[in-house]
Amino acid sequence: MSEHVRLWGGTHPDEKAATALADDLKARPIPNVIPGIANPLAREQGKRYVDINLAGSFPGDSSSKKYEQRRAVQVLAESQGFDVVIDLHNINSGRGENHACIDTSTGLSPRALGFLRTIGVRHLVVTDYAGIHKFVPNSFVLETLTNGLGSDVERLRSALDRLANDLSLPTANEEDFSWYRHLGSPHVSTVPPGTVTPDLNAFDVLPGEIATMMGYPDRQVCFSGWLDEPNEKGYWGEICEPIV
Repeated sequence: MSEHVRLWGGTHPDEKAATALADDLKARPIPNVIPGIANPLAREQGKRYVDINLAGSFPGDSSSKKYEQRRAVQVLAESQGFDVVIDLHNINSGRGENHACIDTSTGLSPRALGFLRTIGVRHLVVTDYAGIHKFVPNSFVLETLTNGLGSDVERLRSALDRLANDLSLPTANEEDFSWYRHLGSPHVSTVPPGTVTPDLNAFDVLPGEIATMMGYPDRQVCFSGWLDEPNEKGYWGEICEPIV
């Protein structure tokens, strides 16, 4: 029995690997995989978003003056009736590790979890922001580390084909993953360049002094992804903490 998969790229159009995969799936279709560009107007304008971040705009508002809130209604409607829905993102620069963001209220099937294991995902991050995964059963945000557009597209194509069409795809259980809680995406101007050293890996617990700089004193926190150098808003990182 096949799985019907909805794959969204371009929630953030500046994340090139995600949009490239959606484009490639339209040009070279895979049976039972339906691709789409989540934020086409932002892509057309060469922006990350038009008015507000689409990733946190669900379930949307069809009467809103903000484009992303109107678009969220459409994306949500076009995500119904699938066995698995994937909101694909990629870490453009810096460091991190493939991981999936989920909402525990919608859940993931053993087959969806098995797909994540086949692409090297070891960590699940529970979020509370208003993404599509909060409103559609068996959906998740897949954050992938970019190694090169060509290799990323082919690797993910193969994995999606297995998810949709390979009955022998191994399943997995929640216990096969490490679990984390997403805390935020801070820009902190007080953290000097080079603070996060090359020997620190994604999901390693941050040294206490760095956690304090990031605004989390006396807590075991870690990065799921980060930029090596500060941008105009300061040092950036996706912060989470282990769920014990």
